[in-house]
Amino acid sequence: MKNGKYLFMMLILLIFGITASAQNKKSDREMFKEGYVLQTKDIHFAPPSEKYEPIMPRLYSIEKRRRETVVTFVQPIYFDSQWVTYGHGYQLVDKKSGDIYMVRRYDGDLPMDRLLIVRGCNRKNILISLVFPKLKRKAKIIDIVETSHEKDLTPSNADSKKTEIYNVPVKKYLVKKQKKGKIYY
Repeated sequence: MKNGKYLFMMLILLIFGITASAQNKKSDREMFKEGYVLQTKDIHFAPPSEKYEPIMPRLYSIEKRRRETVVTFVQPIYFDSQWVTYGHGYQLVDKKSGDIYMVRRYDGDLPMDRLLIVRGCNRKNILISLVFPKLKRKAKIIDIVETSHEKDLTPSNADSKKTEIYNVPVKKYLVKKQKKGKIYY
């Protein structure tokens, strides 16, 4: 009899917890309605050498700028209209020192608080860049980890896999920012 009461109480608590969390989260419909549809100027395609593989995003490059570090991912697009979200939980972890660098924003000032909706890029790879604080020079090997964050938008059809890329040799992915030449007429 005790087990029956215990199970009943656990069921009630579970239902109450699910109901309370559902009231705090935005519905899928609200997230999509408020989503930011990427414009042509916002979409950068990965070079043809980056073969299309419909799997998790993968690392493309690391760029050190004057006051920040930009990490670019190859994001496969599987559908004609697809949502993409890289949340506030992304972080770079220096393997040696343990320093953690939290994501600041998308490069190109895309909104972090809205789902990004990509249209018309079915079966293509696009590049998504995140901006972090500047990595210290001593950071040679890093982990790129996505953790849960209260501000993240996660639709109900999202897979529960978080991005985790371990033991990344910074030097291997480091690119220099290309200076744009002047145009003369």
